[in-house]
Amino acid sequence: MQRHRHQEFIRFLNTIEAEIPAGKIIHVVLDNYATQKHSKVRAWLARHPRFVFHFIPTSSSWLNAVEGFFAKLTRRRLKRGVFRSIVDLPSIVRNALFAGHDAGAENWACLALLIETCKLNGVDPQAYLTDVLTRLVTCGRQRGSMS
Repeated sequence: MQRHRHQEFIRFLNTIEAEIPAGKIIHVVLDNYATQKHSKVRAWLARHPRFVFHFIPTSSSWLNAVEGFFAKLTRRRLKRGVFRSIVDLPSIVRNALFAGHDAGAENWACLALLIETCKLNGVDPQAYLTDVLTRLVTCGRQRGSMS
């Protein structure tokens, strides 16, 4: 079982630090779990000012909705998918989420919530979603699957 202590969290932050180009601000949305509030995590954060932590309320349902949204997208279309071009990705995702099934309205509600949350936190929704979807597709190609 994967552990969720401050040591693992700091390793995770270091991985993000190494992957994101210098000069970009990194917004991290977190629950109110004690690991993120540990003194060593706060010290790490003080040494890395481009990281901005945003804590959501305890038992927040929007985070569950966002996680569910990306899990559903991954299961329904991105996992085991074959994509000839990143340019085709927006129409593939749009069709997978909204066309031809009853969950289209629910998917749109989750996406609208994600967009509004980005705006409230000063994050460009289009850039964020483009980055996430590109990483999902690229990850699948590099590893052979998206498990």
